Amino acid sequence: LENLQSQQYDSLVVAGDLVLSGPRPVESLDAIQKLAAPTIYGNTDLLVFDEQYSEERLDWVREKLGTEGLSYLKGLPFEYRITPPGGQSPEDDLLIVHATPTDVTGVLVLQPVPFSLRTVTPEDEARTLLGDAKANLIVAGHLHYASYGVPCGQRYSIIDSVGFPYER
Repeated sequence: LENLQSQQYDSLVVAGDLVLSGPRPVESLDAIQKLAAPTIYGNTDLLVFDEQYSEERLDWVREKLGTEGLSYLKGLPFEYRITPPGGQSPEDDLLIVHATPTDVTGVLVLQPVPFSLRTVTPEDEARTLLGDAKANLIVAGHLHYASYGVPCGQRYSIIDSVGFPYER
């Protein structure tokens, strides 16, 4: 967060997985809210706010966040779209999703991953994961490592994770 103070950027968007993997979910959520940046939910946020999932760590986070924190998580959108000034939507847009445009838990592998057993997603699966989403560029985070590709003719980039990069 301190690094953001010295960086120049046009827009900051938080792409989910906000509160589950650390010891201070309330403080984490508070810091994110203070950014006043557009924020979408991730798969771990879904685990927290959807009460069909039950396990000790989820219950602990829910208890810490309380009604207000859970309401905030539940109210977050699935995606965030930016149309540049003078641009046309959807062809000029940047579409930010947590995992894929159709599934917050989906896995779209764009390039071979040297530190994983995952293989590049076959085109028929990629088409399902993309759905009818259209944008100049779709950006996701879910896989916690950086990669890029053009599945089914759609420019797509996976950004790395700030708090939990797989390559450490």
